[in-house]
Amino acid sequence: MITTMVLGIIIAATVPIAMTNERTIIMGAVRQVTADLEYAQVRSITQPSSATAVAVFNDLTGYYLADAEAPETPIDLPEGVVGAGDPYAVTFGSYRARTLEGVTIRLMAGGQAQEGLGVKTIEFDQYGRLTSPEDAVFEIAFAGSTERVTVAALTGTVRLE
Repeated sequence: MITTMVLGIIIAATVPIAMTNERTIIMGAVRQVTADLEYAQVRSITQPSSATAVAVFNDLTGYYLADAEAPETPIDLPEGVVGAGDPYAVTFGSYRARTLEGVTIRLMAGGQAQEGLGVKTIEFDQYGRLTSPEDAVFEIAFAGSTERVTVAALTGTVRLE
């Protein structure tokens, strides 16, 4: 009887911890994606001759930033950040996103398929807006939880829904 009660207390204490950990992981992925989308937008504004694209891998394991004219090639991470000069690519579960293993990302709306590249992209113009007339919706999932990050087509505003 006492063993059962102790076991019940242990289970009751660990379930909220596991749920908190899952929430922490998915929200970490949301913050990573949001920061990278905002960087792509700012890069397009500060380098107006070179629009920036965000490409999501078809296997849903990550994404990368690229020049819109060369969507198959990731740009380099900027100077002043860890890994500067490395490809600006995020694969959940490795390198910069190593704590986000098991997270997936899907571009649900507003993107364009890039023929033969195995990616789907969105592009920001020189004003920080999307080049497509439709809002882009990214679905980020982990352990049964899903969050959506939307990029407004007319303003480029990135928001969590």
